[in-house]
Amino acid sequence: MKYIRMIVLFIMFMIVSFVWVTTAKDNKNTNYKTVTGFEIKEYKIIDYDPEKGQVNIAIKPTSNAVACGLRNQNDSIDFQRIEDDTCYLQNELSPYKLYFKDKKNNISKEFSIDNYVAAVNLKDVYYLPLNKELDLTNSIIKVNNPIIEIKSDNPDLMIENNIIKSNIEGTFNISIYGNNQFLKQTKVIITDAIMERPKEFLLNKPYLACKEYNGEKAALLDEILNYKMNEVEYGTRASVVEAARFLTLDFPRRIAYYWENGRLYKTGRHYVDGEGRYYHKGLYLDESKYKNIVATMQGPQMWGCKMINWQDDPPDFVRNLYYPNGLDCSGFVSWVLLNGGFDVGDKGAGPIGGSNDLTDLGDFRYMSQSLINSGLIKVGDLFSTSGHIAILIGIDENHFYVAESLNHYGGVVMRIYSKTRVVNFFQNVVLMDELYKKDGKLTNLWF
Repeated sequence: MKYIRMIVLFIMFMIVSFVWVTTAKDNKNTNYKTVTGFEIKEYKIIDYDPEKGQVNIAIKPTSNAVACGLRNQNDSIDFQRIEDDTCYLQNELSPYKLYFKDKKNNISKEFSIDNYVAAVNLKDVYYLPLNKELDLTNSIIKVNNPIIEIKSDNPDLMIENNIIKSNIEGTFNISIYGNNQFLKQTKVIITDAIMERPKEFLLNKPYLACKEYNGEKAALLDEILNYKMNEVEYGTRASVVEAARFLTLDFPRRIAYYWENGRLYKTGRHYVDGEGRYYHKGLYLDESKYKNIVATMQGPQMWGCKMINWQDDPPDFVRNLYYPNGLDCSGFVSWVLLNGGFDVGDKGAGPIGGSNDLTDLGDFRYMSQSLINSGLIKVGDLFSTSGHIAILIGIDENHFYVAESLNHYGGVVMRIYSKTRVVNFFQNVVLMDELYKKDGKLTNLWF
């Protein structure tokens, strides 16, 4: 009997040990016996945190699942209960293994989630020149290779390999799908009112003709300009630079030079609005803008429409002949500042002692090679010489990219000056930090 009891105790000990080991394995979730019958009915990425590199996930499994979990680094599964038929999980931006569990602690097979879209960072609207491609897949944050589809509500818009071809003008609703699931929608406006921003000013651009743009297209140009300035943060150095880049580079027409007949702000000269200058928001392209014109001599005439010239500067300008309305140098810089968010007044170029000029808006410095090499000069600063003013819209290692309007340049242009020779063209720099206060989303170049 003694030996029998010992044998029985030994057998019981072995059974308990086996159960304990098996339970321990189950608790570590490393060797589950899987069963079938679990499926994913719906799967969504709720949001993506780029700082933490994590995605928040919502999964709806079949009704028999009471918990779900991901396999962690220790090869165990972190289960949590399913509430309202939905499992909410958080994971790094990477492939992962998903599991379900039922009331009897049966574990599902392994679901591999290795091709998915974490986020789609689209703008609300895209303004696209004709014949330019747009690749929205660059805005998609994804893991591995999910199936991406980009669709338009208009079948006439060409989309090839998820690349939008701007072959026709119009407004199009664009939808993004990932793994056959709708993700996000945006709007694309395709127009010939703007052009793809070139690296250099295109001297062969045609001059703006009188009444070339109808009211609808003129309003669209104002809308695009406003959008671009808000995109870089309106009321900052960046928005002023963006306004100058827009008129010189994005706008597909050249604005002529026109000697001012006077200024909107009384300066001892003629009190005139919109003749050689245009101190208002937006582009002066439509007769609807005439309602804001408050004082005229030969106008109102929008940009591109001819007026009698009062200046005598032959052979380019002869008194009493007609020339297309446009912008003089200080008119251009004043317009850029106003549209960028800084109402400084319809000022002259300067520097003129005793008058309030554009050169008085910031820290007025002599243009020297040491100042150029100091790094203090930033895009958005003003370049000046006696009677002329310009604005810096680009800097690289060896060059300044300057937007300005001059008679012998044929109006508003962007010119590239070598840093070693710019002192031969400009005498002074106006450092504008005092006015701008904030840089916004400033870039030294646009390409």
